[in-house]
Amino acid sequence: QSLPPYYNQIHTKRSTYSTACINKIIAEKRMPFVNHDEFERHVISQYPTEACGIVRNNVFVPLKNIADNPLQDFKMDVMDYAREMALGVDAIVHSHPVNMKPCWYDQRIPSKADMMGQQKTALPWGIVTCEGETVSEPLWFGHKERPPLLEREFIFSVQDCLVLMSDYYLQTHGIIIPNTPRDVDWFLKSEDLITAGWEGFGFTPISMSELRPGDVILMKIRSDFVNHIGVYIDHNKMLHHLINRLSGYDEINKWDKQITACIRHKDLT
Repeated sequence: QSLPPYYNQIHTKRSTYSTACINKIIAEKRMPFVNHDEFERHVISQYPTEACGIVRNNVFVPLKNIADNPLQDFKMDVMDYAREMALGVDAIVHSHPVNMKPCWYDQRIPSKADMMGQQKTALPWGIVTCEGETVSEPLWFGHKERPPLLEREFIFSVQDCLVLMSDYYLQTHGIIIPNTPRDVDWFLKSEDLITAGWEGFGFTPISMSELRPGDVILMKIRSDFVNHIGVYIDHNKMLHHLINRLSGYDEINKWDKQITACIRHKDLT
């Protein structure tokens, strides 16, 4: 599977997106298992189905996957999960079975279903990949502690333009903007994810001439629908996070041809 054209066409200044970058973030958010060898043996033993379990006090506890299609999904037994919750659960971990074919994204990135599950449990989730012989380090997401807004690495659905906007609103204004569950390739499937959701999150349209700090700028980058956003800071400057780049400030006028609309949250009026 080759890289989509969108991936390489946008950015040439600095390339940071790679498995190495994700591993760097993993190192910063590591939740080691005291029984790591047991965890790996369990994941390998369940291949090619998804393995799952919980973490308590840095110990992995395997649980049975009762999903209808365990090759592509996992589901814990309600009674098993309730029993573990009564004892205390720090995190949930599961595997993504993979093959050796090249893939344009790191397959530890959460799916839409993973994001929905994490939000429902309100616990950190870890995802590993396994090809039947080895197990990757987990990619964690859903932590309450958030990284700095500037110079964060890019990871689809975990640290991207939408997540940056949500983190900005929470850290700067105390406003919660949910991280919309989405598949990694939503922008390749022409899903109008951003435009379809902003009204429900309390935003209303404004003109460019009305821009104030905290307003959100919507953009179309080589696309027929909005696939990128930035947050207006001041003096022709916005905060945004592009694929293959670190998050940071940029001049708005560089993106005049891509900007399609601006919106303001109701609590900033």
